[in-house]
Amino acid sequence: LEGVCEPLLRSFKNTFRLIGACMNDKSVIKRLTELTKEISSSAFLEKSGLGNEMPFYIFDYNPKEEIEVRTFLQDELLPNFVDDSKVKIVNIDIFELMIESLKRDKIFERTFSLEEKKGTEFLFDALRKSFNSDIICSMIDEKSKDSNIVFLTGFGKIFPIVRGHMVLNNLQKTLGFSRKLILFFPGKYTDLGLSTFGKFEDNNYYRAFRICG
Repeated sequence: LEGVCEPLLRSFKNTFRLIGACMNDKSVIKRLTELTKEISSSAFLEKSGLGNEMPFYIFDYNPKEEIEVRTFLQDELLPNFVDDSKVKIVNIDIFELMIESLKRDKIFERTFSLEEKKGTEFLFDALRKSFNSDIICSMIDEKSKDSNIVFLTGFGKIFPIVRGHMVLNNLQKTLGFSRKLILFFPGKYTDLGLSTFGKFEDNNYYRAFRICG
């Protein structure tokens, strides 16, 4: 996390200590391998069986497997589709997106002094206002215009500033049916909703499909 301000880095380290029990008997590498095949299938690409539901998916995983997930995406899955004419994936790290937004608005350096003077919670509240849902959706929309599949990652790093359910709810209007979205979620997604790290409950969200569970 080179160049990231200290309070954000501390938050990232602290939240990843809060790890739940094993998420699934199936190994995460096996699930990711299945995902690689799934997203290239005709059924997935043609939205077969979705009816009128949004093509939004959640790949949940044990937070202890964060490095494995990140490495597999970068070294195995994404390179597999570089020259694919049918599968056009953009991988957007929501944490890096926030850093980009803060630097673009020339307020990134101010986060250091703000945290020092006002405290970490004050900084997080300020960041929620600066990096709000409208900005998030606009940046994701712009970065994914030439893609048909959007990967959203980095939710462990950005917690608790941005929550998964908030992004999913707001992106429905932005992406609609034009692009499929897969959110990689360090925690649990069940009929009861999202649970970050298996510890922190998000507002109930039921409209996404759990993929390769």
